Amino acid sequence: MIKKGYLVVIGVFLIALTSIAHADNLALNGIATQSSDYRWYYGAANAIDGNVNRNISSWSVTHTNCDYQAWWMVDLRATYHINEIVIWNRDANIERLSDFNVSVLDSQSDIVWQSNYLLPPDPFLDIILPGNITGEFVKVRLNGTNYLSLAEVQVYGNTSPVPLPPSVWLFGSGLVGLIGLRRFRRS
Repeated sequence: MIKKGYLVVIGVFLIALTSIAHADNLALNGIATQSSDYRWYYGAANAIDGNVNRNISSWSVTHTNCDYQAWWMVDLRATYHINEIVIWNRDANIERLSDFNVSVLDSQSDIVWQSNYLLPPDPFLDIILPGNITGEFVKVRLNGTNYLSLAEVQVYGNTSPVPLPPSVWLFGSGLVGLIGLRRFRRS
């Protein structure tokens, strides 16, 4: 029989393990793109390099041209449960990152969650998402015409990808079986 004190210790340990599992920045392993590059050294990947230095001369900040609805996006390369997004603004011209929206998109690029923000974050915007948001892409897009600069975008959530539904596995297995049967009949 397990004593009540041991159950509390085990419970705290399990909560700590769960917190550690959710502490990884999923964006670090992603692929970033943006609507345009102001200069080649202000590329989209600068916002997922793990460096929150907000100074444009650090070469760790993104910068687009003055585009209509300029955007930046990270492909997480799998579907994850996402619970937090942190967007670090650059240190100068912070007003450029205002009147914008942040979206989570699924693997088909359909929006599953989106929120609009009017004021520029200084230095960062910490967005806590409602429960059960899953997505493969996180996108930051201006609603008007301006330059878009980001120092860093961090995406936190469950570090294990969301598994495919069983129906997808069954369908895939069926296709493999049909292809194999067709090849067998040709022999």
